[in-house]
Amino acid sequence: MRFVGGGWARRLALLSLSGLLTICGEAVAQASGSFMDGNKLHSYFNDKYLEAAAAGYVTGLIDGVTSLAAGKMLTGSFFCVPSAATVQQVSDVVKKYLAEHPERRHYTASSVIFVALGEAFPCKEAQAK
Repeated sequence: MRFVGGGWARRLALLSLSGLLTICGEAVAQASGSFMDGNKLHSYFNDKYLEAAAAGYVTGLIDGVTSLAAGKMLTGSFFCVPSAATVQQVSDVVKKYLAEHPERRHYTASSVIFVALGEAFPCKEAQAK
């Protein structure tokens, strides 16, 4: 996904993506109670025994998206996590986002993670245009 234009265009595109993921995430969450949602992920992050599971969920999503993009099965970039970023760093980003946006925790965890990482780690080509 490439964003065209300056900072305002990027923010508008990210807001649109956020809205789309929110709508899709809500539909999926309502269709099946078995998916991880933001509330459950938030509770995992705040439980010393489950925090590693939350970090694993986040890194699993990042690895999955990265693998799909590398295999050209996914076009565009929703977020660009720096190669030097650690599991702790990306987990902290998502944990902070969940803490600061309780109104979004009822959406699927994957949609919340996409938005959190997209805001924290936007792709450089999106910023350059």
